[in-house]
Amino acid sequence: MIRIQPYIKPRFNKLNNMGVSIVIVDCTKQDINKALKEFKRKVIKSGHIMELRDRKEYTKPTTKKREEKQKAIRKSQREVILDKIASGVLPPSALSTKKRKSFGE
Repeated sequence: MIRIQPYIKPRFNKLNNMGVSIVIVDCTKQDINKALKEFKRKVIKSGHIMELRDRKEYTKPTTKKREEKQKAIRKSQREVILDKIASGVLPPSALSTKKRKSFGE
């Protein structure tokens, strides 16, 4: 039996009964590669990787608020465009992203 267990103290509400977020992969009669593949999938799904990336460097609370506000603005703009496309005011091509030129072109 292979048991792989990373321990990371969570910041968010992804807690189990013990108060810590744990990813456990139990594999009996399985290949180690399958176990590692399953472990990677579970770690990515649990959000440990994104949390580690967030904790790499400190972000000020004002920066977090600004990013959340910009994200909400983009989301609302997208919803408006989708509503206009659904009602027939705009063509479906209005949602497509425009390819930007890079400096070398």
